[in-house]
Order: sequence, then structure tokens, then C-alpha cells
Amino acid sequence: EASDSDPYDRIWWLGGADPKPVINVDTSVTYWTLGEAVAAAGSGQTIRLRSNIILDESIDLTGTTNLVIENAILAPRKGLAVTNSGAQGGTLRNSVILSGGVNNLSNVQNCTCYRYDTSLTALQVTSIGTISNCLIENGSTVSGTLETSQTDVDATYFTAAGLLDF
Repeated sequence: EASDSDPYDRIWWLGGADPKPVINVDTSVTYWTLGEAVAAAGSGQTIRLRSNIILDESIDLTGTTNLVIENAILAPRKGLAVTNSGAQGGTLRNSVILSGGVNNLSNVQNCTCYRYDTSLTALQVTSIGTISNCLIENGSTVSGTLETSQTDVDATYFTAAGLLDF
């Protein structure tokens, strides 16, 4: 478990100077890890990740009520990026999932789900209530109500977007 004495455990810095990369926007309390923030969050609160970091944690929202995680870049070393092994619930918003996937959430909104390494197992976006405005890699396992989302995205899409040709 990461702590104040070992703040860089499980955090890959891509730049910037944010002292603690995770904040509960409702309480303004900051944390070293997403897991710590989720454990301390109250019902309906929003956990936001500051920019320029990738977290390799696997987060379980079991026991939380209507928690929102936003602005995350998640690449867990094993397992799913975000899951809820209890009743379906929680929202992942404005985030990028690079490995594992997400499972048993109420909502996945404005997210990109794309493996950074094609040797990894195909992503799972499963048992989701509503998947809205998402780009999901071709070959991923997807189950949920799709709203304005694409499930056949490949590297060509991102190359075209980078060239403003989409």
C-alpha cells in the first residue's frame, strides 16, 4: 500500500508537479492512491485524478454508493481497472483504460478503452448499465446499453484523429 513515506509506489509520473495525484472534489482531501480515495469517499462523491499520471491500481468499488471516478488513466498490472463485485454501481467518466477493463458499473461515460500493448488480454467492458460517448477497442468484450459509442476502434482511428481526419 502506498503511503506518505513511499509516495511513488504505483504511480508512473509523465510530468507535472502534483504532490498527491488523487483528490476528492467534494471534500478537497488529496490522496496518493485511487484506492485510498475510494476507501475514504462518501456516498455520491467524486474522485478526480490530476493530469499526467497513469495509475496501475485495480480498483473495486464494492461497498460504495454512487461513487464517481473521473479523469483517470488506468493500466492495472493485473485484473480489471475498475470493478464492483457487489451490486452494480458507480460511474467512470472522462477516463482512459489501457488494460484489464471495467465491470459491473452503472455508467461509463466519455471513456476510451484501448490496450497500450496488443499482447495483453482483450479488454472487458462488461455488465455496465449505460456506456455513453465511449471509444472501445475492436475485439473487446462489451455488454451494456450503448449510447453514441463505438466498439470497433483500432489504431487507425487514433492516427486519423491525430491528423484531424475523422
